[in-house]
This record gives sequence, structure tokens and C-alpha cells, in this order.
Amino acid sequence: MVEDHYRKRVIIYATGDFYDEFLMHQFVQNPVWIRDVYRRPVLNDQRSWAIWQFANRAHISGIDGYVDLNVLNGRFFSFFELERY
Repeated sequence: MVEDHYRKRVIIYATGDFYDEFLMHQFVQNPVWIRDVYRRPVLNDQRSWAIWQFANRAHISGIDGYVDLNVLNGRFFSFFELERY
């Protein structure tokens, strides 16, 4: 429904455990955004992640409260390539 409306593929956001249990080999055309605050994610089906959320309690000057920190997987995706999905 969302993809039909915006004519863009959604990015699948999940923890590594949730991905392994429910999403492995599913939605293979969609980029994956993995949350793992303990280690660099390696998905059991060898799929590449597009974005990795590696922190959820970071501090940034000028922002009150915690912020998430993410990294783009530049080896397989670029920020502008995600736009084409």
C-alpha cells in the first residue's frame, strides 16, 4: 500500500534477530536497515544491509536527549542509490 502510493520501495527496519526469524529471504527487492547496538550485523542469509543503527543512546551537542546513530553501507549502497528504490 505504501509502495503503491509513493511508487518507492520501503526500507525494511528490524533487529537482526527479528530479521533472522521473520524476514530472511523475504522482501528481497527492499533495502534492509538493521539495528544492532552490540556488533556489526551479519545477516544469516548473507544479504547486505543498507543502513546499520549502531547506537540508540548517543549524545549530540545542541540536541537534548538521546539520538540514534546510523551508518550507510557504502560498499554496496550509496545514499543516492537508496532513492531509486
